[in-house]
Amino acid sequence: MAKIGVFWVHNGTVIGKAESLEAGIEGVPGIIDSNENHIDVWKINRKWIREFPHLAGVEYQEIPRGRVLFLKKENRPLVYLDKSLMPSENRLLISEFFEFEQGTALWRSDPHYTTSRNELDNLFDEK
Repeated sequence: MAKIGVFWVHNGTVIGKAESLEAGIEGVPGIIDSNENHIDVWKINRKWIREFPHLAGVEYQEIPRGRVLFLKKENRPLVYLDKSLMPSENRLLISEFFEFEQGTALWRSDPHYTTSRNELDNLFDEK
């Protein structure tokens, strides 16, 4: 059964936290979301630090990331992610980590997950 949660992809590896649909919340009707957030998982759930010790001083938003939700009506995952993660090899890694078939998910880029400094500056520009 598909899982939900937050993730990063670094050097061909998914770093993140997956949880069952039953553990999720339905903050928006029809969409099951994880209780997890990127900041807490990055700072608290540091299981990945053994494999990637060079990331110890890196901020969570510097690594391409995303979130897996679940659409109840359509019975399939919805993945929001940095557009740099759209190539199929990354989608395969993500789908394996969250235990769903790559072709069943809706894949959407989200500008909030960008690691591009220019895009972030434009996103949060307060003109």
